[in-house]
Amino acid sequence: MATKRKSVTNRQVTKATIRKSSKKEKGLVVQPNPQTSSAKFSLPRNKKLPVIVLSVLVLAGLLFLISKWLVFAWVDKIPVTRVELYKRLDARYGKDIKDQIITEQLILNEARNRGVSVSNDEINAEYKKIQDQVGAEMLTSLLSQQNVNENTFRDQLKFQILVRKMFSQNVSVSDDEVNKVIEQQASGSANPAPVDDKQKQEIKDQLLQQKISQNFKTWLQGALQSSRVIRL
Repeated sequence: MATKRKSVTNRQVTKATIRKSSKKEKGLVVQPNPQTSSAKFSLPRNKKLPVIVLSVLVLAGLLFLISKWLVFAWVDKIPVTRVELYKRLDARYGKDIKDQIITEQLILNEARNRGVSVSNDEINAEYKKIQDQVGAEMLTSLLSQQNVNENTFRDQLKFQILVRKMFSQNVSVSDDEVNKVIEQQASGSANPAPVDDKQKQEIKDQLLQQKISQNFKTWLQGALQSSRVIRL
């Protein structure tokens, strides 16, 4: 009888051990023995966290760039936007600036289509020519009065040279045209001063420039009225 009770007791202990082990498995509780197990355990990393942080940083950067682009000043903690600046400039100078930008783009496109270009040496030579005519100090003063810096003036010279190259083809000035101008200038004077070769050349250059300008104006008027320009 004692042996039977001992056998039953062992079975009960075994069942209790199995039930206890099953509960641990269901709860996913793992307790390795530090003396017998050499496996390393670490906390799981949240892979979404770096993505969220990166997204926040990118969004903050975009907001900073947008605000810097839209706002050009703060007055008593109130933003002054570039939209307001554009409205003011457009109301005062809008038409002239828009026409100038469109004209310059047409010139660049036409020069590219015709294979015409302007080098820095040509711009420097033109700048030096004007500087010699009016004087270095006077040129600087004139540009300052018009709020034009040297780089902007050089850009203007570039467009002038492009126009001259493109619209001076088949343009010439005869000696008769030069003499006609000299006669017109002398007609208002009782004792007209003699005209030397240098003055004749200056008159010829002026007449040549007038013809080039007329050719350019005719071309520009046609380009502005064509489908090349679509105003919004």
